[in-house]
Amino acid sequence: MNKININKDWVQENYIEKNKSINDMVSEFGIAKNTLRRRIKEFGLTKSKEMMDLANSKSKTKFVFNKEELYDLYIVKNMSITDISEYYKVDRMTIYNSLMKCSIKKDKESALESYKNKKESNKTKINPEIKKEEVIAENSVISYEGYLTESKLGDVLKQVFYDCEIISQYKIPYKDSFFKVDYYIKELNMIVEYDGHRHYSDTINIARDINLKNHCEYRGITVVSIPYWVQLDLDTFCLIFGEYVKRKYIVGVKTFEVKFPHGFISENCVMPSNFVIFGWNRFLKEMNMIYNKAPKVYEDVIKSLKCKKDEIGSIRAIGDLEIKDSFKLTLDKIKNLL
Repeated sequence: MNKININKDWVQENYIEKNKSINDMVSEFGIAKNTLRRRIKEFGLTKSKEMMDLANSKSKTKFVFNKEELYDLYIVKNMSITDISEYYKVDRMTIYNSLMKCSIKKDKESALESYKNKKESNKTKINPEIKKEEVIAENSVISYEGYLTESKLGDVLKQVFYDCEIISQYKIPYKDSFFKVDYYIKELNMIVEYDGHRHYSDTINIARDINLKNHCEYRGITVVSIPYWVQLDLDTFCLIFGEYVKRKYIVGVKTFEVKFPHGFISENCVMPSNFVIFGWNRFLKEMNMIYNKAPKVYEDVIKSLKCKKDEIGSIRAIGDLEIKDSFKLTLDKIKNLL
């Protein structure tokens, strides 16, 4: 899959000369709508009203809504925006904008009831491949031997999301091809990826990750990535998967017992010195997030880098930190601790 270079010539050709609508370009090329709008504005490209009307009239992705039907689904039947988007086979933002345009709003009590109904319906959606007596009981302990791998991640997901259908090696349609992802949790509309060192050191993998994220963001699919240099304990799981998953599946229900430490531990572990600049930027953003929200994990990673520095030398372990000044706060702390 080739990465789209959203330069002025490309936008000029598709948006102006071929008079494609923004929706059609997003659908055809799998790029984020906000990114495309921003580039059009940056390049100063404008269409006449006649051209825009013509493009929209030809649009294959235009959502034609009926106000009465939307009102019936959202207010009378008290369906959620997610349910309505699945009903119409469009993204959630399209439904949200249509509701706002029609001035259709729920009161707080109806919205709360809709949320509760959705929550209760999710409880009844048990993976048919799992027998009832095999469902993980409350207060269960989640653990795995050694360091986390893609296959072990699948085992953890099955224990945590015991009432969901989890599909491995799931294919997400993209243009004339597809993205193959590690795991897809159907009920949560969530992709979970185990990101090995190539997601930091190989530009092709990094470009694929960016395209995947933009493509899924447009379609309302959540993408969760697990870095290879952390383990899945209570802190990292809640940090990576978010507050909703934490409240619904973890707190008061499950505990983690993981003995393998965070960081760059194994003998053949690929070190940050092997990351390309985009991988470095990602690593440092993740370190900033961990420092603020999971300081114990941050300390373990720093400790592992310090051990590798003493073992194989500074340059081979962590590379030249001086050139990465765009993340000065984290780098200062790393350098001070090392």
